[in-house]
Amino acid sequence: MDDQAYASAAIDWKQFAGQAITLAGAIHPWSSAITPLLPDFTKLTGINVVTDFAPETTYLSAIPIRLARGSSTPDVCMFATYGQGISGGWLEPLNAYYSKKSLTDLVWYDERDLLKTARTFSLWPDGERYGFTITSEAMTLFLNSEMLAAKDLPAPQTFDELLATARAVKTDAISGIAMRAQAGGNSTPAAMAFVFSYGGAMIKDNRAAFASPEAIAAVDMYGRLLREAGPIGVGSYEWYQVLDDFLQGRTAMAIDSSNLRPTSPIQRRAMSPSRRGLQPFRISPAANPSPSCRTGRRASIPNQRTSRPLSCSCYGQRASRPRCGPQLRDWQRHGCRPGRARLSITHSAGKQPRQH
Repeated sequence: MDDQAYASAAIDWKQFAGQAITLAGAIHPWSSAITPLLPDFTKLTGINVVTDFAPETTYLSAIPIRLARGSSTPDVCMFATYGQGISGGWLEPLNAYYSKKSLTDLVWYDERDLLKTARTFSLWPDGERYGFTITSEAMTLFLNSEMLAAKDLPAPQTFDELLATARAVKTDAISGIAMRAQAGGNSTPAAMAFVFSYGGAMIKDNRAAFASPEAIAAVDMYGRLLREAGPIGVGSYEWYQVLDDFLQGRTAMAIDSSNLRPTSPIQRRAMSPSRRGLQPFRISPAANPSPSCRTGRRASIPNQRTSRPLSCSCYGQRASRPRCGPQLRDWQRHGCRPGRARLSITHSAGKQPRQH
């Protein structure tokens, strides 16, 4: 750790030394990236961090239940249903921590360095914030270059080309394309990228817009790709299965988060550079040459009922702003960029959940 990068902050990093906080989240590229840095955080602050990571589907279904029951742990956590957490009074408001000079050096923190969409993601309409932006990601088309070259096929540029390419490379042993299809909200990111690329929207005029012609055409194409060129059993696929199929050479193409790029030495050996291709998800309908790219944000959010809110605030600043080259390189190696807002949430001591 580059101590000088933190010494320039006008706060006492050791003011909560001796405390411990619990960090909960999904088993995810971000948790893989942050875990090796936690000892550096403890060295800097004297705060010990206990991790509580679980498979993503299990975690996302369990964390709202834990918070709704008023559990004081985890102190800081990944959280997906941001509005539910705020309206339920589960999340600690953070503006007061940002404005207190003994806790936050706003010049040093330099929030403008984060992606604008990621900065605003954790802001509620009333201007209150409930989380720290920690990473940013975008939908990515993963290509097995060898499989496409064997059929003399270029990277597809339109959805019609994507469908034709997926059909052409599909065999009894490999699928043409793999994407999420498990029933559940966590399967929506890739499908929403299709909707946005077709010119559709999730919400329009404060109403769900999934019945628009653009959204219907997009979801139809998503389904056709998986029906006609997807893997057997794709109805059970989460991002874990998509990544595994791509790394094991069981699919020629995959569409999912940029965080899913091969990260570990074993994964990188399994998919050598000669076989691996990545490109932004810039596929478009044939009639629309101006495709869009779905981006996602996550944040680290403090639990409102934590007994250690100040330590959580300290953790949030440190986790959301790795300041030196080695830390940034380690995050990037895991496919993460500071700026996608998966939220980590905190509780405030002694407060009861607000009633709405």
